[in-house]
Amino acid sequence: MSQGYADYLALDVKAEYARALHRVVRAMHDGHCPRCGYLGPAELFFRDKLSDDEGRHECPVCEFTIWECEARAALMAFKPHLSKSLEIFEDWRTKAKQVLPDP
Repeated sequence: MSQGYADYLALDVKAEYARALHRVVRAMHDGHCPRCGYLGPAELFFRDKLSDDEGRHECPVCEFTIWECEARAALMAFKPHLSKSLEIFEDWRTKAKQVLPDP
């Protein structure tokens, strides 16, 4: 899947749909299978690229797989919403500095 296709997928995706895609990709990246619920070391989920293959995350229990191209497309769909979340966080941080102690 090309980067252009990932951009195409991100054009008209509603926020909650994009968040759902992001949650599944993030769970697999963090070592939590959204299909069977297995929770383990994230390293067990990562599968290296093979000679004719691309990288992927695969559950070691049920073999649910997210391919690198799918993960990239899902993350691209979520990117505008993550950017908005960052704006909100930075605004909150600016306001919170007035009442929170320095780190």
